[in-house]
Amino acid sequence: MKKQLTTTMALIAIPLAVLADSGQTVSVNGTTVNKTVKEITFSGTDVALSFTDGTTQTADMSTVNIAFGTATGIKAVSKDAQHPADDRIYSISGQYMGKDKNKLPKGIYIINGKKEIKK
Repeated sequence: MKKQLTTTMALIAIPLAVLADSGQTVSVNGTTVNKTVKEITFSGTDVALSFTDGTTQTADMSTVNIAFGTATGIKAVSKDAQHPADDRIYSISGQYMGKDKNKLPKGIYIINGKKEIKK
């Protein structure tokens, strides 16, 4: 049951991964199929693979394996220019409280990204 659930969950994710166009290797009964899967449908324990060339193939779900190429990942992160603090004051729950510390009741506030206690 656990193996079937794991296989089913993996096959449900395949259409999303196919959209990522990361390349794929499809094998049925250990034989590599040199085609790209366009759509996957399920019927009981069978899975029907529709390929981009218009052909289809149906097989038992346990005999189908689809592996995707290595994810390319994030190549670079660009850091936005830092903005000067604007003296906004927020409560711990994130509510904007204004800019004047003197008008605030006692409590803990976030001022310029740091927690401060007003006694």
